[in-house]
Amino acid sequence: MISRPRLKLIAKASSLRGMKPFKRKITYDEYKHCGVDYSDVKQAEIYDEQHQKFRNYKKEVSDFIRDIGDLGLTDTKNLTLIAMGCGTGATVIHASKAFRKIYAVDVSDVMIQQAVQKAERENIAHSISCFLLRNDMSQPGNQ
Repeated sequence: MISRPRLKLIAKASSLRGMKPFKRKITYDEYKHCGVDYSDVKQAEIYDEQHQKFRNYKKEVSDFIRDIGDLGLTDTKNLTLIAMGCGTGATVIHASKAFRKIYAVDVSDVMIQQAVQKAERENIAHSISCFLLRNDMSQPGNQ
């Protein structure tokens, strides 16, 4: 097994208001998972169920379209949207009605798979391309 790279930081503080300088060693492993494991299908399903309860995706998309309209981008049917951190694709599904093309990106293969399935169920897979973001920056999940 290849050992994971670790980023070692040395934190130093100068004297401030009479405080003595200190040196502390901090180890940060950028590959260590620090939250919910969304590579687990069950966790991704729970995420989806919970977010359906408290989010209004239709309103979020409507608000977003209004906000970009304030920037002069009013003809969204001719725009392409990149949805970074798309999760299971709930927002993307609603946005697909307003944008010409959507690129949905997430770091979880399971979440991307669920987004693809939703797009297929809604018969909008032709307008949404899903990508899995990896350490090498991108791997197509669906094109």
